[in-house]
Amino acid sequence: DGDNLDAAELISFVVLLYIAGHETTVNLIGNSVNALLKHPDQLAAWNADPSIGVRAVDELLRFDGPVQQTVRVPMVPVHYETASGRVTVEPGTVVTTVLGAGNHDPSMFETPGRLSLNRLNAGRHLAFAAGIHYCLGSNLAKLEAEVAVGSLVRRFPDMRSTGDITWRDRLTIRGVDRLGLEF
Repeated sequence: DGDNLDAAELISFVVLLYIAGHETTVNLIGNSVNALLKHPDQLAAWNADPSIGVRAVDELLRFDGPVQQTVRVPMVPVHYETASGRVTVEPGTVVTTVLGAGNHDPSMFETPGRLSLNRLNAGRHLAFAAGIHYCLGSNLAKLEAEVAVGSLVRRFPDMRSTGDITWRDRLTIRGVDRLGLEF
C-alpha cells in the first residue's frame, strides 16, 4: 500500500527471516540425525527404503521438531471449552503454546514417545503451527531436511554417535549444537 518499513520493522523482519528460514531448518536436520542415531532400527528403515523420506521427515518433525513453543496474542476474545467449563482468553493476553507437547499427545499419536518413520498420521504434527500462522516455508524446510538427512543416511548407512552431544541453549528453538559422529 505504499508504506515503507522503518528501521525497527526492517530489523525485526530480517531477524524473522533468519530464524524462520535458516536456524529452524539447521536444527531440524541436527535433531533428525540425533533421533535416527538413537533409533538405529529407524535409520536402517530409511536406508532400506529411501522412498519413505517425506513421511520420515514429518515423523522427525513430530518427534523432536526445532520449534518447541511459540507465543500468540489474540486480537479478539477467544472462547473454548475445557473439562471444567468455558474459558475466555481476552485480547492482549500472552498465550504460550507448547507445540512439542501437542506432538506427543497420546490421544493423537499412538505410542508418541516412539520414533516410527512409517507412522501414517505423522503429518498431523504441529511443528509448523496451524491456521493463519502456518509456516509459509514448511515445504522448503521439509525438502531441505529430506535431501540433507536422506543423503547422510545413504552416504553413511553405518554412521553412529560418539556420544558427544551439546545442545543450543535456547528456550523456544531446540537444536543440536554439536553432535560427534563416527563413520
